Parts: sequence; C-alpha cells; structure tokens
Amino acid sequence: MEADPFVAVGAGERGLDGVPLRLAGGVEMEAPRRHIEAVQRHQTLPGDLAGVVGDAIELEVRQGGLDVGPLGFVDGVEVHTGARVVEAVHRAESGRERRRGLERDAVVAELGHRRENVVALGGAVRVEVGPGAGAITKYLMELPDVSLKLIEIDDEKVAYLLHTYPALEGKIIHESVLDTGVPFEGPFTVIGNFPYNISTEIVFKVLDWKTQVTSVIGMFQKEVAQRLAAGPGSKVYGVTSVLTQAYYNVEYLFDVPPDCFAPPPKVMSGVIRMTPVQTPVHMRSEKHFRMLVKAAFNQRRKQLRNAVRSLFSAEVLQDPIFYQRAEQLSIEQFAALTFQMN
Repeated sequence: MEADPFVAVGAGERGLDGVPLRLAGGVEMEAPRRHIEAVQRHQTLPGDLAGVVGDAIELEVRQGGLDVGPLGFVDGVEVHTGARVVEAVHRAESGRERRRGLERDAVVAELGHRRENVVALGGAVRVEVGPGAGAITKYLMELPDVSLKLIEIDDEKVAYLLHTYPALEGKIIHESVLDTGVPFEGPFTVIGNFPYNISTEIVFKVLDWKTQVTSVIGMFQKEVAQRLAAGPGSKVYGVTSVLTQAYYNVEYLFDVPPDCFAPPPKVMSGVIRMTPVQTPVHMRSEKHFRMLVKAAFNQRRKQLRNAVRSLFSAEVLQDPIFYQRAEQLSIEQFAALTFQMN
C-alpha cells in the first residue's frame, strides 16, 4: 500500500503517545494514538469528498515541500494515510464537540471547495463563524482584496488556527458569536459551518446585524435549513421562516447526506444562502411584527382569531383573515396586520 503525503501539525508539541512521523529534513513528530484511530476510521471516506479534501491538502503539501512515509504500526498493523484524510486527522485533536468536529468539518471542505459559492458572496468583507480547523478559512484567505475576521470560542481551535495560519493574527474574535458585537463598521458577509445547537440563534444574531450583513451562506441541520427557506402553506413554515424572510431571500442550495460522514450521523445537513430582500415589507414596528408572528405560531393549529385574540380588538378579529391559520399567511399579510394591533 503506497503512502500518500501527510502533514501533522502540533502533535509532538502536545507530548501525546503515538508513533513517530518522519518528515523531510529529518524532523520527527509524534502522532497521537487518536490521530491514528482517526485515520483508520476515515479510510472509508466517500470518494468524491475524498478528492475534494485531497486536492486542497496536496496543494499545501506541494507548497510546503513536505513528505512523509508510513505512520508506523498500531497494534501490529501498518498504518498508511492519504491526503484525503489529513483534514480529519488534524481536527481529531480538538474534537470534543462531535457535531462540530471531525465528521462535519470534513464535509465543509466540500462547501469551501465549491468556489462558485464562496466567490459569489457579496462584498469584500467576510466574517466566518465557527471556523474550527480552517476547512473553509483556507479558501477565504485565497480570495484577493478581502478583509476577513473569524469568530471562534474554542481555545484549542484558536491556537491551531494561529499556528497553522499566522496571517490570521489579530483577525480572530475569541468568543461566542452570540456575545459578539458587530465585527465590522461597514457591510460584510457571514459564512460558516454553524454549530447545530445554536444555528437558529446565529440567524437571529444576523437579523440584529441586518443593516450591514449583505449575504449569509452556511450549513445547518437540514430541518432548520428547510424551515428558514419554507414558504406559506408548508408544514415547516414558522416563526424563523417569517422573521428571516421579512429581510432576506433564503435559497436552499444542496443537501449534505449522512453518508458523507464516518460514522454517518442520524441527521441530514443542508446549505443555504441568504441575500437581502430588495424591498423590505412595511410594518408598524419590528417589535409588533415579532410579537404577532410568535403569538400566531405559538398555537399554529388554531385559527388566528384564537391564537392572537389578546393583540386585537373584537371588531378587528371579525376580518375573514383571522379565520385562517398562521401557516396560511404570507409575510406581507403578517406585516399589514401589525397596523391593526392594539
């Protein structure tokens, strides 16, 4: 079995048990045992995704002039690795959060590799949320004349990014995106492999920044992505659909199926793009709009006249529109109703 190029970053510095990696120039590094286990797990990485990751890593290897042979032996088995799993192996070191770790980050390399999705982002200023080990970051850094900032809360990932990409010094906001102030004074784009457990909150954070965010592209759990893009009449059309689409057009780009991961998760993922609407809907106020939408969908199976009766006078509630359910109303209809609220 022929060994492909492999680059290990920071393994020896951590003093973890493993087998030696022999790099060009006689430099030796230690590969932690869990790195080796990650290699073994990812030998089954799907071929199309393997090629995407491999292309990126092979480019790095050629530019850096690095070359290594077999990793060595683990429990009597000779372990070789290929460029296709290098990204996943790097991330095994900080893989405490499963969904943001090794499996999903490998798939995000595919998103980053789809240059048309990255280059198509509006504006020359970009903010990446949850960069992890830099699977998308490396492509954003290649774009000319781009101001880039990253938002990452994990200490180990921040250290890894700064070690691997020294040019990021001073460009990483080391805190939760939910606690972050506006990262730029002017317009900017938000991109990321969003943590699934706070992905909806991240969208609402974007809405707080809506006067400056010119576009968003990111990966979500598929159900969340579908909900954001859903229209009236859909079973998944709800609060997040209406509040988001009042300000942004939401386009569902593509699925990321479970078999892109090893082992496969129990959920499908999806990637969406958000761009500002040309003409925002006219409403009494954002406060009234949010109040109405949340009240209407809080009892989505009931007619509006029952779900929102506390917000309107008895006379107004006689309008035929209140005999419909929330999922039947368009964003424009919700906005128009705000002018009749108490």
